[in-house]
Amino acid sequence: MGQGITWLFASHGFQVFQYIRNDARKIELLEFYQRQERRNRKNRSALNSLDSVVSNIHFKNDLCDLGGCEFVIEAISEDIEQKKNMFSELDKILPANVIFATNTSSLSITEIASATERPENLIGLHFFNPAGVMKLVEIIRGVHTTQALVDVCIHLCERLGKKAVIVEEFPGFIVNRLLMPMINEAVNIFDVGAATARDIDLAMKLGANHPLGPLELADLIGIDVVYAILGTLYKETGEARYKPSYTLKKMFLAGTFGRKSGKGFYSYSMRA
Repeated sequence: MGQGITWLFASHGFQVFQYIRNDARKIELLEFYQRQERRNRKNRSALNSLDSVVSNIHFKNDLCDLGGCEFVIEAISEDIEQKKNMFSELDKILPANVIFATNTSSLSITEIASATERPENLIGLHFFNPAGVMKLVEIIRGVHTTQALVDVCIHLCERLGKKAVIVEEFPGFIVNRLLMPMINEAVNIFDVGAATARDIDLAMKLGANHPLGPLELADLIGIDVVYAILGTLYKETGEARYKPSYTLKKMFLAGTFGRKSGKGFYSYSMRA
């Protein structure tokens, strides 16, 4: 998600400072951006050439180098402690007027904001994968989030060509609160051998007019992310429909995360 969000902002003319942990990651990201450009060449509506987009991206491997930023979007693992630790560090480094946004897909905005001395400056901005294509952004308001910050984010989404929906803090927000039980139940159908993965997906594509079937979508989102979101929803609500399928747990432990790992409910080529 981080690389998709970076490309989205850079392709709309923003100067983006992308935090990376090492130079090997920089090479991977440049290869990703080159793949994006190859796709853009087939699309006449591409906003910029590769050179102009990449020139807007500046790689940084030290959080202290982000001091000149006005708006920070965090898109690390869907883990509440990791996110709190990240914002706690950023809170010590960045000026008081910097806006913090988390791309969490299910976690508490208020709890994440509690790791900072400026909870009113933190908001949820949930982009969807792939960030450059999907039109929706969920804007999630924590307990301390100001209306002025919500308004800034609505305007930002408009500049990015996105449609925003506003959500008061609520486990899973809108999309994942509805989507995750469907994916979980599709896995349950697969578990008992009632239908193959392909037939489950075909049924929902042709019978419900979904562009992707639930198991294809799980692979696209990432089995690790699906497992984490369901775990959060189950913890927050206690409702059995959110308890992750045991197959999802096994896939998570095995590292079969879907498209990103090359194997999930389907197999994928890892070549560009």
